[in-house]
Amino acid sequence: MRIPSSCSRFIVAISLFSLLTVVQPNSLSAGNLADSPCGPDSLTGPLRKLIPQGSGKADWKPFCREHDACYDTLGADKDACDRRFFEQLKSSCACSGKPIRCRMTARLGYIAVKRFGDNAFDSAQAKARKRSGR
Repeated sequence: MRIPSSCSRFIVAISLFSLLTVVQPNSLSAGNLADSPCGPDSLTGPLRKLIPQGSGKADWKPFCREHDACYDTLGADKDACDRRFFEQLKSSCACSGKPIRCRMTARLGYIAVKRFGDNAFDSAQAKARKRSGR
C-alpha cells in the first residue's frame, strides 16, 4: 500500500513532534513562560517549525504553556497534566476549520507527552523542589 506524499509529510512531522517535543527537559520558568512556543526550549531554528503550534485556526500555544506550568508545579500529577493538555487541545478543534485533522494531531501530541514526557516532568519537578527549598 502506497502512502500519499501529503500523508507522508504529515506522518514525518508528527513523528518528529512526538520525539522532539518531549525528550528535552523543560527549562521554562514563570518569567519566560508567556513567550514560549510549543516544544522544547532547546529546539531552535528550522526544526522548531515542525512542532505544531496549533491546527488550522486553533492556537495551541496557551495550552502548551499551561502544560509546561503544570509540570513546573511542585507535586503535580503528570498524568493529570497530560490529560488536561489533551482535553484543551481537543476542545480547540471545533474552531480549527479542519476538526478531524486537528483531533488526530492533538491525539499524537498527547501520546508524545504521555509516552516521552517523563524526563521533562522529572526535570521540572526537580527544579520546583529546588525553588521551594525542599
